[in-house]
Amino acid sequence: MAEATEKLIIDGIEVEVPAGTSILEAARSIGIDIPHFCYHPHLSLAGNCRMCLVDIEKMPKLQISCGTPVKSGMVVHTNNERVRAARKAVLELQLVNHPIDCPICDQAGECKLQDYYMEYSLQASRMEVPKVVKPALVYLGGDVVHNGERCVTCLRCVRFLTDVTRTGELCAVNRGDHTEIDILEGRPISNLYSGNVVDVCPVGAMTSKDFRFKKRVWYLTTTESVCPGCERGCNTSVEFEQGRSYSYEPRPAKVFRVKPRRNDEVNKTWLCDPGRFLFHGYQAERYLGGPLLSSGGTAQPSPWNEALDAAADLLRKAGRDLRVIASPDLSCEELYLLRLLTERLGTTVFGWHPAPAGEWGVLQDDLLLRRDKHPNSAGAELLGYAKRDEGAALAALPAEIAAGRIRHLLVVGHDLDAHVTALGKLETLVLVHWNRTAMAGAATVFLPGAAWYEKAGTFVNFQGRLQRFEACFAPTGGKPEWFILLELLVRLGHDLGCSEVPGIFAAMAKAVPALAGTRWPDLPKTGVIVSAAEVAS
Repeated sequence: MAEATEKLIIDGIEVEVPAGTSILEAARSIGIDIPHFCYHPHLSLAGNCRMCLVDIEKMPKLQISCGTPVKSGMVVHTNNERVRAARKAVLELQLVNHPIDCPICDQAGECKLQDYYMEYSLQASRMEVPKVVKPALVYLGGDVVHNGERCVTCLRCVRFLTDVTRTGELCAVNRGDHTEIDILEGRPISNLYSGNVVDVCPVGAMTSKDFRFKKRVWYLTTTESVCPGCERGCNTSVEFEQGRSYSYEPRPAKVFRVKPRRNDEVNKTWLCDPGRFLFHGYQAERYLGGPLLSSGGTAQPSPWNEALDAAADLLRKAGRDLRVIASPDLSCEELYLLRLLTERLGTTVFGWHPAPAGEWGVLQDDLLLRRDKHPNSAGAELLGYAKRDEGAALAALPAEIAAGRIRHLLVVGHDLDAHVTALGKLETLVLVHWNRTAMAGAATVFLPGAAWYEKAGTFVNFQGRLQRFEACFAPTGGKPEWFILLELLVRLGHDLGCSEVPGIFAAMAKAVPALAGTRWPDLPKTGVIVSAAEVAS
C-alpha cells in the first residue's frame, strides 16, 4: 500500500512529503533551515522556544513549524517580514538575562543563539534592570558542566535523559526567567551517554568537561568516520587539528573530540561515552617511531623497506608452518589482504576473535552498546574467517607454543601482551600493531600500524551494514595496515595492481559475492546492507 503524502508550498517551492511530517522537517527536506532551539528529530516535542514560527496563509496567527503537521494545499512562508519580526522579538527575550560572554564561551563558533542573533536581531539591549544571576559553573555528572546563565530553557537535556536513556537525572526547577536546570533528587548524571547532553544543547549552557577550553572549533577539521568501539558501528565525526611544522615546536596532528553523526538506521544522533572518548587511549599510547628489527635479541630501528623485506622473507621461509592471528578490529580491506596473504603462503588463520571486553561495567544495553567490542566481526565472517569460540584459540596460544606446534607467528592488530613470555619462545614473530606494546620487544620484526582515525576503509556492523570511514590524517611513524599487507603481498609475488583503499575495495568486491556491484565512490554515508544470509554464510 502506497504511503499517504501531502503536497504544499513552502517559500514558493512545491514539496510532497509523507502525511504527518512537520512543516519544519518538510522545509528541511528542500534545503530550508527554519531556526529552532527546542526541536530535535529524536526527542519528544516541546514547542516552547517559539523560534520556529512560520506564517501559514489563511491562518490568523503564526504557528510553530516543529509542531504543525503539513496539510495539502498549505502555503507557508518561513522568512517574510512578519516571521522575521517575531524571531527578533523571541531573541530579544532570550537575551534579556543572557551574559554577553561570547569571547570566552566554549560554544562560540557553533552556538545557535549567536548565529540567530547575527541573522535576525543585531540590536542592542533595551533592558536597564540587573540581569537574573544563576549558577554559572555546575558539574552535573558524567562529562557535563552547566552554566545556568547561558541556558535558553529548551529542555533538550531533560528530554534526552527522560526519553532516550530513561534515567531522568535532570529536571527544570522554578518558573519564568528564574527557571534552572538541576539534578533531580541529588542524583548526578551517571549513565554511559552523558556526552549527548552536551551535543543536544544548542547554546553554551552545557559544555564538555573533556573538551572545554581545549581548542576553538574554527581551528578544527572534521572527517566522517565510524566508531570502532563495538559491533554497532555508530556513525561519527572526528574533529582534529592538522599538524603544524614550527621551527620552535613541531606539532603533530591531534584529535580533539568525536561527535555522533546522524544515521537513523544505526545510532540516530547518539553516541556512547566509551566510543566518544576512545581516541584518548590511542593518542596517549601512540607510538611515533618506525619499524623495529630484532638484532642480537634487541629491537633496533629500521627503514621501512628493510623491515618489509625482512618480514616478507621470514613469512616466505615459514610457509605452511606459519600461523596467523587476525583481528576483527581490522577493516574489510585489511582482512581481505590478509586472507590473500595466508592463501599465498598456504597457511591458515589460527585465531581472530578475542574474548569480549567488559569495560565500563556494561557488555550490552538496549540503546547502543553491543557485547562484541569489535567493529568488524561481521565483516570478518563475510570474508571467510570462520567464527571461533571467543578467545579459545588465544587462550590456548601459550600451550601451543610450548608444545612446539606453533613456531612461526604473524599477528596483525591484536594486543597479546598477556602472552608476551610465550611469544618470546617463538622462532619467528612478525607483529603489525598500531602501538609499540610489550610484545613488540619480543617480535622478530615489528611493523607499526595506524590508529583507526589515521586510515580509510570499511566495516560491516552487526546489522550487516557495510559502512565507509575516512582517514583524518596520515599516521606519524606508522603505516596503515592495508599498506603494510599490500607491500608484503607484492614482495611475496602477488601484486594487486593498486596502491590505495578504493583499489583494494574494487578487488575485494569482485572476489566477494555479497559485495558484487558495490563501488567505493558510490557507498552512501548511511552504508549499504549486506543481507543477513550473506553474512551468516
